[in-house]
Amino acid sequence: MSNLTQERLRELLCYNPETGSFTWLRSRGNKRAGQFAGSTKIRIDGLLYYAHNLAWLFMTGILPKFLVLFEDGNRSNLKWNNLREGTFSNAMTRKKKPANNTSGFKGVSWNRQLKVYTAQISPSGKRVYLGCFKSKELAHEAYACAAVKYFGDHARP
Repeated sequence: MSNLTQERLRELLCYNPETGSFTWLRSRGNKRAGQFAGSTKIRIDGLLYYAHNLAWLFMTGILPKFLVLFEDGNRSNLKWNNLREGTFSNAMTRKKKPANNTSGFKGVSWNRQLKVYTAQISPSGKRVYLGCFKSKELAHEAYACAAVKYFGDHARP
């Protein structure tokens, strides 16, 4: 468990919430004052931290209880207005459609046997079948409605 405090973090690093960048305040080992500290992981006192968790600690004074989510889905965008706290379930709802998705829509697939598009969603890791549809657009509509129902403002249809 980490004992890193906001005070210790602010002794070592400067975080710019508008750009999302971290720079070293003091020279330490091979790190020079004013040097960019990193955008994904930063080592402090021998421990490696995710930069988004450090941004959270820097701004709020506490390490996040759950996960830090990226509003735009870009894990290298550490601007403060792009970060928010969420749960693993929230993070899963914000996933993009898989690369092997052939329908073009998240949660929509082609059923070869029935020759229809099906829609499904997985809130809390449990798959919910949303039905069969004549078009992938209608199946996507069903998915989008379910995403809002189950995930609210965390939905990313």
